[in-house]
Amino acid sequence: MAGHDKLTTDGEKLLRELEELTSKQIRVGIQRGEKHKSKQSGKRRKPKKDDEGPDLVDVALWNELGTDTIPSRPFLAQTADQHGDEIKDNAVKMVEQLLNGRWTAKDTLNRIGVMTVGFVQNQIKDGDFVPNAPSTVRMKQSEQPLIDTAQLRQSIRHKICPKGEDDDV
Repeated sequence: MAGHDKLTTDGEKLLRELEELTSKQIRVGIQRGEKHKSKQSGKRRKPKKDDEGPDLVDVALWNELGTDTIPSRPFLAQTADQHGDEIKDNAVKMVEQLLNGRWTAKDTLNRIGVMTVGFVQNQIKDGDFVPNAPSTVRMKQSEQPLIDTAQLRQSIRHKICPKGEDDDV
């Protein structure tokens, strides 16, 4: 800008919000540190400290990618494939709210995160996945994969962090 051009107070505020928005990213998934709690014989039980299961991130990864004994149930990839355009279109509308001065960058990022978490949670519940094996059905009393204690679904969260943070993970 030339020396005589000055931003209005509203213009300065908008510029700060845009800088905040463009310096952040939204991560959607499961955070490390929460242990998987299993159901035994169809009855919920409170696990003892020494018999807590694996980290829930590992359980999610095993299901997303599959293992020798668990078929791939890619709830994250299916969400991106099936709802990516919808997420993008809604995010554009949400950014418009920021540009119109109705929301802050933090509001905008949080709403995009909450929306995306909802899509992932719905995919876990309603996705088209390989059904549970008969032995798993006997143990969990359900043919529906990824839903046992609902812990995986309920653990989907979003976090806002600086752009590039954890990109190497």
